[in-house]
Amino acid sequence: MQKKEKVIVLIPAYNSEKEILEVFDNLKNLNDYYDEIIFCDDGSIDNTLENVKQIRKSWQLKEKILIFRHKRNIGYGAAQKTLFRHFLDRNGDIAVLIHSDNQYPSERIKSLIIPIIYRKAEIVLASRFYKGQNYHIEMPIFKVIGNKFLTLLENIVLKSNLSEFHTGLRAYSRNFIEGINFYKYSNKFVFDSEILFEAIKKKIKIEEIPVFAKYEETFSNVNSIIYGLRIILIIFKFFFKSHKY
Repeated sequence: MQKKEKVIVLIPAYNSEKEILEVFDNLKNLNDYYDEIIFCDDGSIDNTLENVKQIRKSWQLKEKILIFRHKRNIGYGAAQKTLFRHFLDRNGDIAVLIHSDNQYPSERIKSLIIPIIYRKAEIVLASRFYKGQNYHIEMPIFKVIGNKFLTLLENIVLKSNLSEFHTGLRAYSRNFIEGINFYKYSNKFVFDSEILFEAIKKKIKIEEIPVFAKYEETFSNVNSIIYGLRIILIIFKFFFKSHKY
Protein backbone atom coordinates (compact mmCIF):
# COMPACT_ATOMS: atom_id res chain seq x y z
CA MET A 1 0.00 0.00 0.00
CA GLN A 2 1.55 3.28 -1.16
CA LYS A 3 -0.11 5.48 1.42
CA LYS A 4 -2.53 5.18 4.28
CA GLU A 5 -6.06 5.46 2.98
CA LYS A 6 -8.35 7.84 4.85
CA VAL A 7 -11.34 5.76 5.90
CA ILE A 8 -14.49 7.62 6.94
CA VAL A 9 -17.50 5.91 8.48
CA LEU A 10 -20.83 7.36 7.32
CA ILE A 11 -23.89 6.95 9.55
CA PRO A 12 -27.35 8.07 8.38
CA ALA A 13 -29.82 8.03 11.27
CA TYR A 14 -33.48 8.51 12.03
CA ASN A 15 -35.16 7.80 15.39
CA SER A 16 -32.61 5.29 16.70
CA GLU A 17 -31.82 6.77 20.11
CA LYS A 18 -31.16 3.41 21.77
CA GLU A 19 -29.42 1.55 18.96
CA ILE A 20 -27.08 4.43 18.09
CA LEU A 21 -25.44 4.10 21.51
CA GLU A 22 -24.51 0.51 20.66
CA VAL A 23 -23.25 1.48 17.20
CA PHE A 24 -20.85 4.06 18.62
CA ASP A 25 -19.82 1.77 21.45
CA ASN A 26 -18.77 -0.81 18.86
CA LEU A 27 -16.99 1.78 16.73
CA LYS A 28 -15.01 3.04 19.69
CA ASN A 29 -13.33 -0.36 19.89
CA LEU A 30 -12.49 -0.33 16.17
CA ASN A 31 -10.47 2.86 16.29
CA ASP A 32 -7.61 1.49 14.17
CA TYR A 33 -9.76 0.85 11.10
CA TYR A 34 -11.11 4.32 10.40
CA ASP A 35 -10.06 7.96 10.68
CA GLU A 36 -13.33 9.82 11.12
CA ILE A 37 -17.05 9.33 11.56
CA ILE A 38 -19.56 11.56 9.80
CA PHE A 39 -23.04 11.34 11.29
CA CYS A 40 -26.21 12.75 9.73
CA ASP A 41 -29.44 12.90 11.72
CA ASP A 42 -32.36 13.03 9.29
CA GLY A 43 -34.77 15.04 11.42
CA SER A 44 -35.20 12.56 14.29
CA ILE A 45 -37.92 13.39 16.81
CA ASP A 46 -36.41 11.30 19.60
CA ASN A 47 -33.04 11.67 21.38
CA THR A 48 -30.87 10.26 18.60
CA LEU A 49 -29.06 13.53 17.92
CA GLU A 50 -28.66 14.40 21.60
CA ASN A 51 -27.21 10.97 22.32
CA VAL A 52 -24.61 11.33 19.57
CA LYS A 53 -23.66 14.78 20.86
CA GLN A 54 -23.12 13.28 24.32
CA ILE A 55 -21.02 10.50 22.84
CA ARG A 56 -18.91 13.04 21.01
CA LYS A 57 -18.26 14.94 24.24
CA SER A 58 -17.25 11.78 26.06
CA TRP A 59 -14.80 10.47 23.45
CA GLN A 60 -11.17 11.33 24.02
CA LEU A 61 -10.75 11.78 20.28
CA LYS A 62 -13.99 13.68 19.83
CA GLU A 63 -12.68 15.50 16.75
CA LYS A 64 -13.16 12.17 14.97
CA ILE A 65 -16.95 12.66 15.00
CA LEU A 66 -18.59 15.23 12.71
CA ILE A 67 -22.31 15.80 13.23
CA PHE A 68 -24.82 17.14 10.71
CA ARG A 69 -28.59 17.43 10.97
CA HIS A 70 -31.55 17.85 8.66
CA LYS A 71 -34.18 20.10 10.26
CA ARG A 72 -36.90 17.75 9.07
CA ASN A 73 -37.06 14.15 7.93
CA ILE A 74 -36.23 14.10 4.21
CA GLY A 75 -35.25 10.47 3.75
CA TYR A 76 -32.49 7.90 3.96
CA GLY A 77 -31.18 8.76 0.51
CA ALA A 78 -31.09 12.45 1.37
CA ALA A 79 -29.02 11.68 4.47
CA GLN A 80 -26.53 9.77 2.31
CA LYS A 81 -26.25 12.71 -0.07
CA THR A 82 -25.27 14.92 2.88
CA LEU A 83 -22.79 12.30 4.07
CA PHE A 84 -21.22 11.84 0.63
CA ARG A 85 -20.81 15.58 0.19
CA HIS A 86 -18.96 15.93 3.48
CA PHE A 87 -16.95 12.76 2.81
CA LEU A 88 -15.58 14.38 -0.34
CA ASP A 89 -15.01 17.69 1.47
CA ARG A 90 -13.01 15.84 4.16
CA ASN A 91 -10.82 14.23 1.49
CA GLY A 92 -11.86 10.71 2.37
CA ASP A 93 -10.49 7.80 0.33
CA ILE A 94 -12.92 5.08 1.46
CA ALA A 95 -16.49 5.57 2.70
CA VAL A 96 -18.00 2.87 4.93
CA LEU A 97 -21.77 3.09 5.29
CA ILE A 98 -23.21 1.76 8.56
CA HIS A 99 -26.87 1.91 9.58
CA SER A 100 -27.78 3.50 12.91
CA ASP A 101 -30.02 0.60 14.00
CA ASN A 102 -27.09 -1.69 14.94
CA GLN A 103 -28.43 -4.41 12.66
CA TYR A 104 -25.06 -4.96 11.00
CA PRO A 105 -21.80 -5.74 12.87
CA SER A 106 -19.35 -2.85 12.74
CA GLU A 107 -16.49 -5.35 13.09
CA ARG A 108 -16.78 -6.05 9.35
CA ILE A 109 -15.17 -2.70 8.56
CA LYS A 110 -11.76 -4.29 8.03
CA SER A 111 -13.12 -6.85 5.57
CA LEU A 112 -15.02 -4.13 3.71
CA ILE A 113 -12.09 -1.82 3.15
CA ILE A 114 -9.34 -4.31 2.27
CA PRO A 115 -10.52 -5.00 -1.33
CA ILE A 116 -10.68 -1.25 -1.97
CA ILE A 117 -7.28 -0.58 -0.39
CA TYR A 118 -5.68 -3.18 -2.66
CA ARG A 119 -7.61 -1.98 -5.73
CA LYS A 120 -9.53 -5.23 -6.13
CA ALA A 121 -12.87 -3.43 -6.03
CA GLU A 122 -14.44 0.02 -5.83
CA ILE A 123 -17.54 -1.17 -4.00
CA VAL A 124 -17.76 -3.87 -1.33
CA LEU A 125 -21.13 -5.14 -0.10
CA ALA A 126 -21.75 -7.08 3.10
CA SER A 127 -24.33 -9.64 2.03
CA ARG A 128 -26.75 -11.62 4.19
CA PHE A 129 -27.19 -14.08 1.30
CA TYR A 130 -23.54 -14.58 0.33
CA LYS A 131 -23.06 -17.74 -1.76
CA GLY A 132 -26.45 -19.04 -0.67
CA GLN A 133 -25.46 -19.35 2.96
CA ASN A 134 -27.81 -18.81 5.91
CA TYR A 135 -26.46 -15.44 7.09
CA HIS A 136 -30.01 -14.04 7.17
CA ILE A 137 -31.11 -16.43 9.90
CA GLU A 138 -32.88 -13.79 12.04
CA MET A 139 -34.76 -12.11 9.18
CA PRO A 140 -38.53 -12.73 8.97
CA ILE A 141 -39.34 -15.09 6.12
CA PHE A 142 -41.38 -12.50 4.19
CA LYS A 143 -38.37 -10.18 4.15
CA VAL A 144 -36.09 -12.99 3.00
CA ILE A 145 -38.47 -13.84 0.14
CA GLY A 146 -38.91 -10.17 -0.81
CA ASN A 147 -35.16 -9.51 -0.75
CA LYS A 148 -34.36 -12.54 -2.88
CA PHE A 149 -37.15 -11.78 -5.35
CA LEU A 150 -36.05 -8.17 -5.86
CA THR A 151 -32.40 -9.16 -6.13
CA LEU A 152 -33.32 -11.78 -8.76
CA LEU A 153 -35.19 -9.17 -10.82
CA GLU A 154 -32.30 -6.72 -10.51
CA ASN A 155 -29.76 -9.35 -11.55
CA ILE A 156 -31.86 -10.34 -14.58
CA VAL A 157 -32.33 -6.77 -15.81
CA LEU A 158 -28.74 -5.72 -15.08
CA LYS A 159 -27.18 -9.03 -16.19
CA SER A 160 -25.32 -9.12 -12.89
CA ASN A 161 -24.75 -11.78 -10.25
CA LEU A 162 -24.94 -10.14 -6.84
CA SER A 163 -26.28 -12.13 -3.90
CA GLU A 164 -27.90 -9.03 -2.39
CA PHE A 165 -28.67 -5.51 -3.58
CA HIS A 166 -30.27 -4.36 -0.32
CA THR A 167 -27.60 -4.46 2.34
CA GLY A 168 -27.07 -1.41 4.54
CA LEU A 169 -23.41 -2.23 5.25
CA ARG A 170 -21.14 -1.34 2.35
CA ALA A 171 -17.99 0.52 1.33
CA TYR A 172 -17.27 2.81 -1.62
CA SER A 173 -14.04 4.19 -3.04
CA ARG A 174 -13.61 7.94 -3.44
CA ASN A 175 -13.04 7.35 -7.14
CA PHE A 176 -16.51 5.84 -7.50
CA ILE A 177 -18.32 8.53 -5.47
CA GLU A 178 -16.58 11.29 -7.41
CA GLY A 179 -17.56 9.66 -10.68
CA ILE A 180 -21.33 9.70 -10.12
CA ASN A 181 -23.96 12.38 -9.70
CA PHE A 182 -25.44 11.02 -6.47
CA TYR A 183 -27.74 14.02 -6.14
CA LYS A 184 -29.94 12.67 -8.94
CA TYR A 185 -30.89 9.57 -6.96
CA SER A 186 -33.94 9.18 -4.75
CA ASN A 187 -34.15 10.68 -1.25
CA LYS A 188 -35.75 7.42 -0.12
CA PHE A 189 -34.38 3.95 0.67
CA VAL A 190 -34.15 2.99 -3.00
CA PHE A 191 -31.06 5.23 -3.14
CA ASP A 192 -28.97 2.13 -2.32
CA SER A 193 -30.26 0.20 -5.32
CA GLU A 194 -29.99 3.16 -7.68
CA ILE A 195 -26.35 3.64 -6.82
CA LEU A 196 -25.65 -0.04 -7.58
CA PHE A 197 -27.55 0.24 -10.87
CA GLU A 198 -25.22 3.08 -11.82
CA ALA A 199 -22.15 1.12 -10.74
CA ILE A 200 -23.09 -1.96 -12.75
CA LYS A 201 -23.92 0.18 -15.79
CA LYS A 202 -20.45 1.72 -15.52
CA LYS A 203 -18.90 -1.75 -15.07
CA ILE A 204 -17.51 -0.83 -11.65
CA LYS A 205 -15.83 -3.75 -9.86
CA ILE A 206 -18.00 -4.93 -6.96
CA GLU A 207 -17.08 -7.53 -4.36
CA GLU A 208 -19.21 -9.12 -1.64
CA ILE A 209 -18.39 -10.42 1.82
CA PRO A 210 -20.66 -12.42 4.15
CA VAL A 211 -22.34 -10.83 7.14
CA PHE A 212 -24.66 -12.03 9.87
CA ALA A 213 -27.27 -9.41 10.74
CA LYS A 214 -29.59 -9.29 13.71
CA TYR A 215 -33.15 -8.20 13.15
CA GLU A 216 -35.90 -6.70 15.23
CA GLU A 217 -39.08 -5.19 13.82
CA THR A 218 -38.52 -2.03 15.83
CA PHE A 219 -35.28 -1.44 13.91
CA SER A 220 -36.88 -0.70 10.58
CA ASN A 221 -38.24 2.65 9.41
CA VAL A 222 -39.12 1.11 6.05
CA ASN A 223 -42.53 0.05 4.78
CA SER A 224 -41.58 -3.19 3.00
CA ILE A 225 -44.43 -3.07 0.48
CA ILE A 226 -43.78 0.54 -0.57
CA TYR A 227 -40.05 -0.15 -0.70
CA GLY A 228 -40.59 -3.20 -2.91
CA LEU A 229 -42.86 -1.32 -5.29
CA ARG A 230 -40.34 1.52 -5.61
CA ILE A 231 -37.57 -0.98 -6.39
CA ILE A 232 -39.74 -2.63 -9.08
CA LEU A 233 -40.44 0.81 -10.54
CA ILE A 234 -36.75 1.69 -10.91
CA ILE A 235 -36.08 -1.79 -12.36
CA PHE A 236 -38.68 -1.18 -15.08
CA LYS A 237 -37.42 2.34 -15.71
CA PHE A 238 -33.91 1.02 -16.18
CA PHE A 239 -35.11 -1.85 -18.40
CA PHE A 240 -37.12 0.33 -20.78
CA LYS A 241 -34.44 3.03 -20.85
CA SER A 242 -31.84 0.39 -21.77
CA HIS A 243 -34.02 -1.01 -24.58
CA LYS A 244 -34.90 2.21 -26.39
CA TYR A 245 -34.20 2.19 -30.10
